[in-house]
Amino acid sequence: MSYRPNIRIFEDKIKKLQRKSFKDKGFDKELITLIKQDIESFLNCITSLDIEGFTAPIILKQINTYSELIYLYVVDSRVFSCAYSGGKDSTVTMDVVLKSLLLIKHMYGQEFINKTTYVIFSDTLLEMDPVIEGILNSINKIDEFGIKHKLCLDVRKVSPSTKNTYFSLLIGKGYIMPSRNSKRWCTDRLKIQPQKKLIVNILNQTKNGFIAITGQRQDESLERKNRMKAQTVEGSFKVHEFKDCNLYAPIEHWNTSDVWNHIDNHKLTWIDSLTLGRVYAEASGDGDECRSLLEGFETGSKLQCGMSARYGCWSCMIFEKDKTLGNLTKHYPYMKEMEKLRNWFAKYRDGHWDHNRDVYIHGKHKMKNYDFDNHRHGMKIPGGYTLYFRKRMLSELLKCERKVIEERKTPLITDAELAYIQECWIEDGDLDMSVVKIAHDRNFKHLINPLYPRVLVAVEEMRDFTKPKVGYVDVYNWKYVYDENDKFAFDSSKFCDRYFCQMAIQLEKKEKNSIALMKSLHSNKIKLSDKQMLINYIKILPLETSMDFVDSTKENYIREEWRKDKIGFITFLNKLENKEIKQPEHNLFGYDGDYGSHFEQLDEFNKKGDIIHCESISLQDKMRWFEN
Repeated sequence: MSYRPNIRIFEDKIKKLQRKSFKDKGFDKELITLIKQDIESFLNCITSLDIEGFTAPIILKQINTYSELIYLYVVDSRVFSCAYSGGKDSTVTMDVVLKSLLLIKHMYGQEFINKTTYVIFSDTLLEMDPVIEGILNSINKIDEFGIKHKLCLDVRKVSPSTKNTYFSLLIGKGYIMPSRNSKRWCTDRLKIQPQKKLIVNILNQTKNGFIAITGQRQDESLERKNRMKAQTVEGSFKVHEFKDCNLYAPIEHWNTSDVWNHIDNHKLTWIDSLTLGRVYAEASGDGDECRSLLEGFETGSKLQCGMSARYGCWSCMIFEKDKTLGNLTKHYPYMKEMEKLRNWFAKYRDGHWDHNRDVYIHGKHKMKNYDFDNHRHGMKIPGGYTLYFRKRMLSELLKCERKVIEERKTPLITDAELAYIQECWIEDGDLDMSVVKIAHDRNFKHLINPLYPRVLVAVEEMRDFTKPKVGYVDVYNWKYVYDENDKFAFDSSKFCDRYFCQMAIQLEKKEKNSIALMKSLHSNKIKLSDKQMLINYIKILPLETSMDFVDSTKENYIREEWRKDKIGFITFLNKLENKEIKQPEHNLFGYDGDYGSHFEQLDEFNKKGDIIHCESISLQDKMRWFEN
């Protein structure tokens, strides 16, 4: 039978408090005191709950934390949301929450376990192999523990959609690898967005927000300490970025030794402390974090842990060398191949302005200028990785996969990702279905959206139509497109395969048969006026028809600007014409400012009147002059 100390007083006090708005207000001191008294009375009167890891000394040591968690669960109507990563801090936090729920159940009765506690694990799909195995096992144990003790848990695992996985964005879209020196888009796409999607669903169901239980600790870093202090409403009760939500940090003031001591000595049965300690020990290789506290994993009697160990992605680019991954290869030899691949990727992580970068922005599909005053002097921004380099990346990834698949069992990249990457590549002009060829031993072709194979056929029709044919009137020929006023619009013969792929994709997405449309342009049976109408329709397709495609000469010109870290004469003339540059004062030493040498070239050009005879102007600039 459940033990209920002061249950009537407790219930009366709760009813009064529940009528008030609790959010961002803090705790009612009177009820907190009452809960503490109830906990002490309860623990003094019972001998055992027959739950391993649940004893009076464990609870009483952190009675303030347990009292506040009980208060938040019982008084506040909002559900609990516990982010769980499988690491030591989130493990201890989860354990403290479960103990609080057990206290509520056995002190006040099962009826008080009346709202959901969500447990959310965000799987990046790149977790280190021994780590993810332990996490998935622990998630199952949390679920089983909650069912056994009727704690109303809802355990969820979320992961990024196929379009937002690491390799889909890196190899498919050409995103620059996240690192210390570049935007780290990975955390947002792989972890935060999947979590937020679930959180929004929870908010839509609950209507009144949630309390996020977090494993953040102040001693992790000075930055973390200052941020947590700034968020504080009262004690470990914090503000939250989401409206109508709050955050509670039960182990905010614990140090690392407290964490490992709890895992080693005070955990509930759902925690496999030896496995958790073994993974940390293998990952750290030195056990610096708690060597003075515990005997060490190698004795077989206690767990070991390491300050240098981290839970995270095996492909992480934040570090030049990943010590954790390197240490794990000593215990899992096949991961040596994954480390080699990761280090190969790392050579290109800062996204240098080299031939691995496109001269247009991925996703925007158009040229874009840097701000005038920045260190690149208004040069064109390099885009993502080129299609050629992305092919290299996929080839290296699959070479590694073939070496590790027998021991690892799980592919490094999914079939769905390969299909999506192929779709991305077709949008960038890959007419050869290169992913299918590179991943020749994988069966994923059936997952490719049927729209894209149709596009490839349509593109062949488009490319054929650019070739002059006997009997065609130039004015209506796709090769030379004119507008309704018979003024020259553009010469499609200069467009690349990527242009035609984009065009066909736009037609298909508008539910037009791109193949039939292109064939109709070939046909002598269609009226010239109808051809003109069709061309005009194609010209106004959004975005893709206004793409700034560059020919090989212009591309090499831009890359030369990147290499020299200085814009060329033709770029200078364009900026001068657009009034982005003002002519500086001329003195005995020439012109002042970043563009002094360019104005000297302009003076020579104005004097001689023919760019060919200008000695100060480079051959590349002269070639661009005549191209323009």
